[in-house]
Amino acid sequence: MRSSFLFHIMVFLLTNTIAYSQNVNLSGFVKDASSGDPLVGANVYIVGTSLGTASNEKGFYKLPNISEGIYIVRAEYIGYMMMEDSVEIIGGSDVALDFNLKYTTIEGEEVTVTAQAKGQMDAINKQLNSSSI
Repeated sequence: MRSSFLFHIMVFLLTNTIAYSQNVNLSGFVKDASSGDPLVGANVYIVGTSLGTASNEKGFYKLPNISEGIYIVRAEYIGYMMMEDSVEIIGGSDVALDFNLKYTTIEGEEVTVTAQAKGQMDAINKQLNSSSI
């Protein structure tokens, strides 16, 4: 009877420990590095997995139920430099990870536009004159 009772207690403690270690949350804020303003809708995800989320109006994000391991977490926002950081998830302790993204300009390739203005203007004027007759 006593050994059965001890067995049930051990099973209960073991299952609670396993369930608790799988329920780790990764959360933090995504902000502009120079002004400290929150970046609403920034994408935050764990590289190589399908786990990801977007920051809310306060720049806060939360990735729930992450299993133990070492991960690379990436934050991206349009017009800002992508930032990533390595984080170790240990069972039973939530992890806070903030991102301060730097604004960057997006530059495209040079575009050259050429036209023949004089010849086209003569053709347009002839069309206008013939339609007005």
